[in-house]
Amino acid sequence: MALVYNEQTGDFDDIPSPPIIRSFRIDNAVAYYTGDEITLKWNIDAANHIYIDGEEQYATSLTRTLDADGTIEFLLKATNGDGVSERRISINVFKRPTIAATATPNVLHRGQNEQSVIRWSITDALSAELRSSNQTSAIELDGEKTISPSDDEVIRIEVTGLDGTRKFTHPLPILLRDGANVVFKASRQFSYPNLPIKLSWDVTNAQSVTIEDFGDQPASGTMEVTPGENTTYALKVIDAFGEQRHTLTIRMMPLPIIKELWVPAPKVEENLGLKYKAPQLSIHVPTPIFDNPLAQLRLPEITHQTKSPFLVKLDRPAKPKKRKNPFKTLFSYFFDK
Repeated sequence: MALVYNEQTGDFDDIPSPPIIRSFRIDNAVAYYTGDEITLKWNIDAANHIYIDGEEQYATSLTRTLDADGTIEFLLKATNGDGVSERRISINVFKRPTIAATATPNVLHRGQNEQSVIRWSITDALSAELRSSNQTSAIELDGEKTISPSDDEVIRIEVTGLDGTRKFTHPLPILLRDGANVVFKASRQFSYPNLPIKLSWDVTNAQSVTIEDFGDQPASGTMEVTPGENTTYALKVIDAFGEQRHTLTIRMMPLPIIKELWVPAPKVEENLGLKYKAPQLSIHVPTPIFDNPLAQLRLPEITHQTKSPFLVKLDRPAKPKKRKNPFKTLFSYFFDK
């Protein structure tokens, strides 16, 4: 209720007074497309309850996403004990253009004059342009183009929406990068089981380096392994172009089996002197006894020989020692005078 002055009676009369909607608007009033977010705002006096499309509101604004094209209407309703006030807003929503575009490949090797093919397909648009750093050209809504950039570049496809004014852009970045350089080697690739082998690697221009079964590794390093059988070690490198896999196979050789062992005899120098001790000899030579009337003679017996009469050296043949004939000596004793 509201008090209103009655000039006829000179008194204030209570009369019904529904809410007063002073404003109801949408911020950013431009051409609307599906997917846009809009903000509804209102200013109302003397309202006990406020509704937007039947949903009660407790603030002075509401954000909505436009999920359909065509004419869309929003109904604001405010109520109190004296009545109801309403306000409507209608907008026209266009279909958002769809831009399906790819650059294949989108990462090129630096300094190799590689090419990238741009393909696109556009719907719900009036026109389209292809924009690069040095030129802009009109294109059909479906097509492709080959480019060869000399540096990193973002190619843009720009289309005009169905309202004839609003622009939509789809970026296509094309990057030039250096590929990874990999050196992966082993101290030897043939070995006997369980002997240590050193793996070494040196990688540049890589995002990550991994050795299978050994986890992440630094860009350069060494590792000692002791394979017991044929084993393949894999080095995985991830760079701007994807994953590279480099392998080394260590093969085991069979252990040797010794069937015969030839040991060379020592070489004896010619002038090597050796002594040889001959066995002791025992010679007994009986002496004759002469008995006659003129003389009686008994010679002493020859002593037993207890030492070897010769010394043998291996470097030259031994000369046999000349042995005297005892009988000849005895004969000389008596008759050679």
